[in-house]
Amino acid sequence: MLKGLKNAASTLKALKILCETALVEAEAEGLAEVGAEHFLLAAFELPDGTARNSFRSFAVDREGLRAAIQRHYAEALAAAGALPGAMPPPLPITKSASPWATLPSSASGRAVLERLSLKGPTGEPLCGADVILAALAARRGVVPRLLAGLGIPREALELAARTERDAWHASL
Repeated sequence: MLKGLKNAASTLKALKILCETALVEAEAEGLAEVGAEHFLLAAFELPDGTARNSFRSFAVDREGLRAAIQRHYAEALAAAGALPGAMPPPLPITKSASPWATLPSSASGRAVLERLSLKGPTGEPLCGADVILAALAARRGVVPRLLAGLGIPREALELAARTERDAWHASL
């Protein structure tokens, strides 16, 4: 029972870090909603290290992923005919008492949170690799395009994330 409570507390702490960091990442891009790509970036901040380790085998770190996201949005704007510099400046980053409780999320961001909630009370705490797996469930959208742009096969990242998650859970 004590282990279950400890794992639940660990999961809540991970969710807090995940949601707060994802919101900051979205706002830094000038976006009003958190998307799956922002949760991927935020997963790098979780202390378990499984997200970092999952991407390491593809020579991608947090900054490399952030740069790929920025390229994606710049290319999307260019394809839509927007001129560089025509966009308004990024939204100011504001902190509320609990931004993750009422997190403004896009459809892809809500899907990640729903997939993480489906993990349910398995007794295993949430880790960064779980976030990757939740984001990989989408077959269309920003995340699959990011992976393609980075040359990362979806199945290979999924295998790396599952391996990291299982090893981390076994070490607890």
